[in-house]
Parts: sequence; structure tokens; C-alpha cells
Amino acid sequence: YKNPAFDWSIEHGANRLFLSRFYFQKLYKQFFGVTFQIDLISARISQAKKLLQYSNHKIGEIAGLCGYKNVEHFTRQFREQVGVTPREFRKWAAE
Repeated sequence: YKNPAFDWSIEHGANRLFLSRFYFQKLYKQFFGVTFQIDLISARISQAKKLLQYSNHKIGEIAGLCGYKNVEHFTRQFREQVGVTPREFRKWAAE
């Protein structure tokens, strides 16, 4: 959660702990109660919400700061998780 912009991956986590991908994913879900991928998306969207609320960065900049290489993908995931687009969220948060 401290660095959602990092290019995190299951392979990276497994390699750092000297585990197979499968075993890493199994342990991650047992320990945290969610999959690695879901947790990563949650961390990135949480950071995006803070940046949308408290900064003047453009949406594309925020996407990059949160680890997304594609603004459309960021917008799609943000909407799936939050229920509104990043632009709509920013407008709502400013009210």
C-alpha cells in the first residue's frame, strides 16, 4: 500500500520470498483474505481517490502515479471499484 505505483506482480512477490507463483498466491489469500491482484487494485484505487481529492494532478498523471500505464484501463477499473469515473469522483469530492 505504500508504493502502488511500483510494477508489482505475482512473479515479483513469489521471487522475493523464494516461492512458486502458485504457493505465493495460496499463502497470500490465506493470510490476507483476498487475492494478490484484488489487493493490488484496491491499493491503487485507494491512492487514486486520495490524489483525486487532495491534488491538482490531471487524471492521466494520477493513473501513472498509481501504477497504471493506460488511462483507459485505470478509468475502467476505477469505475468498477468506486461506481463512478475518476472525473465524476473528483467533482463529487469537491462539493
